[in-house]
Amino acid sequence: MAENKEARERVRALVKEVLANVPVKEETPTENFPKRVVVNSLKDEIGKEFDRDESAKSLITEDDLRGLDEGAKLRVSENTRFTPLAS
Repeated sequence: MAENKEARERVRALVKEVLANVPVKEETPTENFPKRVVVNSLKDEIGKEFDRDESAKSLITEDDLRGLDEGAKLRVSENTRFTPLAS
């Protein structure tokens, strides 16, 4: 019986030593991200009278119109001329 008690005490001491040396994982606080973000990127687009301003030019070429979507509005000056390919 004395052997059992000594063995138990040694095991307990070993367990305490091991537990004392085990690194404890620190809990990192969870980041609170917003559940949703509302972005109104169309706000500036909706209020525009035109999609592109070419009013400083007196001659509009097909290169000036490249990249405009169908139905887009182009602002030009009163006496602006268009090349045949831009018409």
